[in-house]
Amino acid sequence: MQQAQSLWRQRSINSSQWQRIDGSRIFLGLGNATEAERLLTQAHDPFKKEPEAIALFHVYQQTQQTAKVTSVYNQIQARYGANNQLTQEYAFYLSRHQPQQAAYVMQRLFEQLNYQPNVFILTAYGDVLAKLDHNKQAKVRYQQAIDLLLEDKKPLTETDKKLQHYLQDSHRNVYQGWAFSVAGWVGQNASSRSSLITGQTGDYYQQLEAKYYFNETQWQLPRSALYINYGYSTNFTDSVSVGGDQQNYGKGFNDAVEVGLEWKPLKEYTVFIRGGLKSQKTMNDYQVNPYLTIRGDLLANDAWSKAWKYDQQQWWFQQLYAEGVANLANIDNLSFFGRYDLGRVVKVSDNHKQRIVPYGFMQYSYSSYDAEETLNIKTTDNDVRYGLGVLWLSEWMSNHYDGYKLISELGMEWQYVGQSSTAKEGDNAFLLRYALYY
Repeated sequence: MQQAQSLWRQRSINSSQWQRIDGSRIFLGLGNATEAERLLTQAHDPFKKEPEAIALFHVYQQTQQTAKVTSVYNQIQARYGANNQLTQEYAFYLSRHQPQQAAYVMQRLFEQLNYQPNVFILTAYGDVLAKLDHNKQAKVRYQQAIDLLLEDKKPLTETDKKLQHYLQDSHRNVYQGWAFSVAGWVGQNASSRSSLITGQTGDYYQQLEAKYYFNETQWQLPRSALYINYGYSTNFTDSVSVGGDQQNYGKGFNDAVEVGLEWKPLKEYTVFIRGGLKSQKTMNDYQVNPYLTIRGDLLANDAWSKAWKYDQQQWWFQQLYAEGVANLANIDNLSFFGRYDLGRVVKVSDNHKQRIVPYGFMQYSYSSYDAEETLNIKTTDNDVRYGLGVLWLSEWMSNHYDGYKLISELGMEWQYVGQSSTAKEGDNAFLLRYALYY
């Protein structure tokens, strides 16, 4: 190694262009960026010939020296004019380090009349725009990449299939326009919690939500959406067990409607702030109050999610969901729900991306609310549960750009009541859970 370095130093001044370029590549391959740079720059101006300047660009690119990459690129452009291939490489590099600058370079590159983008630069452009919350433009670039990937109608290679999966997932996960969901449970002695309905829920609960995601041309607040949801809870019988006592609430005793604005303040974390008006049935009457909700999955990570993974057959799943709700008209009316799930995702079939998730969980809920406002009677509920369950996940409604537009979850869950003021301690609850996301 020392002998090779000495030889290259002796010959660097008089060596030909190809020797300097090839030598820099050899040293880069050996992990010696210092020698690769020295070979191109010692007693020599690398910008006298474009190929040598480009080789120096690659040295700084591979060693991730962003300031030097930019400097060399700008000097090449100034001396030799536009080079679409080099600009494409520069844009790829910036996409990992400086998305704002990458978007600018890509835009200029795509404006060149003689430039034909490939599927990889279109994918990178979509990723950069998604990072910058330019969702409308990001979807367009993902669509162009998918169209280009599939335009030949030839059988896809394994690499192409993986890229198609990535593009369709990325397109679907860039939220814009309307989205809808239906979720709920059925189960005797369920009494599980919901942020929408304060206090007691029944043996059957269902929540329907419609959400409109704003894009960058409609609203200046990034990652925001307008939402409206409706929740309904009822019982199999008129009487409900509350702390071991039977109380007659009647069937269909609780429902609520909420309208408001949702905002995700931090792009890297799935934490949402909601503010809106909620109308909830109280005894025989409805009351409308302003509410503030903060909720999110505090352990959200693609490596631990339930989402389909193209190149894995099974993987661990975990989730730590937390939610706090405050009635702004009566700040003492608060509720909190927290739940931790840990399970294993196992692929069942590539058809409709079917997978099974056995899991265990622990959950805690607390709420303080007015049971009868006119009498100023405040009720406090606590509930601790843990148990096991199994989910079947699948995806439906095949779509060219989204892969599938409908995500389905169906599962059975056993809950052991550890402590509760709304159910009998030591009791068991069995739930059928379901959810649809479109």
